Amino acid sequence: MNRAAALWNVRILWPRCSRFLFNTYRGHAALYMRDQSAPLWSREGTTQGDPLASLFYSVATLPLVWEMKRPAEEGPQAWFADDSAKVGGLQPVRDWWDEL
Repeated sequence: MNRAAALWNVRILWPRCSRFLFNTYRGHAALYMRDQSAPLWSREGTTQGDPLASLFYSVATLPLVWEMKRPAEEGPQAWFADDSAKVGGLQPVRDWWDEL
């Protein structure tokens, strides 16, 4: 997930929370590894264990989810955080997956 694009989507889709998320994610998170003197900088997405990660990811990927929605006759879809699932015939599901 591109952090700049995600922050832009949050600004458009959830303006009341956008300033808080911008201030939270505008910098790079330092990840410290055992036996390493310099930190590894997380510059994309969110870090593992971040309590806001699921919320941030969900709002940031809403445009993708809306774009990928298909009519109900092509089979149901389930979206949860960074997981997606589709039920249907093999070829329609494969076409959906290739487009995703």
